[in-house]
Amino acid sequence: MSRSLRKPAAIAVAALVTAGSTLLSGAAQASTARATAPTAAGPTDRIGGVVPDVVTGAAARKAAGVDAPAPAPAGRHPKAASAGTPNWNHSYWGDFPARGNNTGAMATQSYVPGLEMLDNEYLYAPTLAPDSSTCIEVVTQYSRYATPQLLAWDWCRSVDVAATKTIDASFTASYGTVVNGHNSYTVEDVLTDAATNTWTAYLYNYRTNAWDVFYTQSGTSQISTDGGGWKGGGWDMFEVYALSGSRNYCAQTRNAVFESSSIQYLVDGAWTDATASFAPMSGTTPTGSAFSCPPLTFNVVAPNTDWVVKQ
Repeated sequence: MSRSLRKPAAIAVAALVTAGSTLLSGAAQASTARATAPTAAGPTDRIGGVVPDVVTGAAARKAAGVDAPAPAPAGRHPKAASAGTPNWNHSYWGDFPARGNNTGAMATQSYVPGLEMLDNEYLYAPTLAPDSSTCIEVVTQYSRYATPQLLAWDWCRSVDVAATKTIDASFTASYGTVVNGHNSYTVEDVLTDAATNTWTAYLYNYRTNAWDVFYTQSGTSQISTDGGGWKGGGWDMFEVYALSGSRNYCAQTRNAVFESSSIQYLVDGAWTDATASFAPMSGTTPTGSAFSCPPLTFNVVAPNTDWVVKQ
């Protein structure tokens, strides 16, 4: 299938925008223009190199937090921490495409430079998996262990964190853009070999206008067994393992915005926008209190290709 590569319309590589300030002195003011999502990676599209400085294996798990819970789909209880399982409020909201012939997903995901949790909490915002047959979930993680990280969760082999990439100035210089005033990156998670169920997660490099490989894995997906009996399709969602108290994530994210935009799924060989019928949101719009953060609001900007969570 021939697909020409489109250059995103709004590129602000130098801009690192935090809530109310810039992370780098002299950084460009964030544009409020929407970036046009690049064409998905495919046989005739421009594939670049490999994302540099990716930590894998046991070192990746350590970098993500040795006792980090799994970024799990609905109903899965996180792994027990060394000091016992915390009383987490596990809540999630986003779009959930039906299980079927989904062989890829693409989205532009916002991130908040420098955001860290104070307590033993985990915020996956956003986190993306195309289908329950995938080997890879791509997660934007915020925790107390490190500044924001991009994680590849391996659902086929280790069923654990398999790769991490720190989201810092270096990351932004290559993979960052600005969408609706928020720092963002564009990811694609796609089936690249049906015979072996090999999936590859790519990041779009805005400096080279090419897709770089972040992680690849093959095998049989364990989502339906290790995912708490998950029988659905994929997801693109805001997910939190929250604790109560004055140190919980709500205070840390007071000025943060979490947005997923230009959400598409590869269905029967064609890239299709997420729609309310194909990729419905997870039930009725929740309250912030359900997420241990009363001021939190949940909004569908464009059904269902763009959603925002913020206070």
